[in-house]
Amino acid sequence: MALKAYNKVSEEERAWAYHLSMDRAEADYNNGIMLAKQNGISLGEQQHACDMARRMLSKGKYSLEEIAEMTGLSMEKIQSLQEV
Repeated sequence: MALKAYNKVSEEERAWAYHLSMDRAEADYNNGIMLAKQNGISLGEQQHACDMARRMLSKGKYSLEEIAEMTGLSMEKIQSLQEV
C-alpha cells in the first residue's frame, strides 16, 4: 500500500522535495557560519583551539577548567576531546 502511494507522487513533486531539503541544508550551514562569525570564532581558530587543548590534555599538567579558560573552549568540548 505504501509503495502504491509512493508511486502516485509525481516526479516533479519528488524533485521539489529534494530541492527544498537541499535549500534547507544550505541555509542551516550558512546560519552556522554566520553564528560563528558573530561570535568571533573562525573555523581555523576553532581548530587551532582544539589542537592546543589536545596537546595540553596529553601533557597532563592542566585541569580541564584551566584548559577551557586558556583556549576559550567550553567544558563540554574539552571533555569530548579528552574522551577521544
